[in-house]
Amino acid sequence: MLGGGTSGVNFVIENVKSGITQEVLRLINKSTLPPHFYALASKTEVLDYVEKHENAIGIVDYVDISDSDSPFTRDVLAKVNMLGISRPQDSIQAGFIQPFQYNLQDWKYPFTRELYMINNTGKSDVGIGFASFVCGEIGQKIILKAGLLPRYQTERNLEFNNTADIKVVK
Repeated sequence: MLGGGTSGVNFVIENVKSGITQEVLRLINKSTLPPHFYALASKTEVLDYVEKHENAIGIVDYVDISDSDSPFTRDVLAKVNMLGISRPQDSIQAGFIQPFQYNLQDWKYPFTRELYMINNTGKSDVGIGFASFVCGEIGQKIILKAGLLPRYQTERNLEFNNTADIKVVK
């Protein structure tokens, strides 16, 4: 059972060695997590804990809950609330920000970071092919569909009629 921190709020993260943990440690300029931060074994455990404890704030990767077509995402967002956050210098102008694509694009969301692909083999191989696919039109559409912000966005032409249907022309 997790105990209450000094503020009565527990912060729960998925894995003590995750990128989220490293980012939190970097932001608070510490080498270990404070006493009111806890790491659980999986994101399911984090989400279950947050659902059952009103004094808990779970920190998970946005990509885990960003696909609006996913039954898992719909189920999670029906049980827990997404918390908006802000950097101190932005809180007066922008208020609290949630990690939606338009906030990622404008770098308003404080935990925005870029993904880099580095190939250190020195030859053309599967790694280069994968990186080329991800940076290509189809790969960037997959990233967009996942709820993240692609680096390169292709032009989309939509046709609107007086009906409820929207037709993607290109």
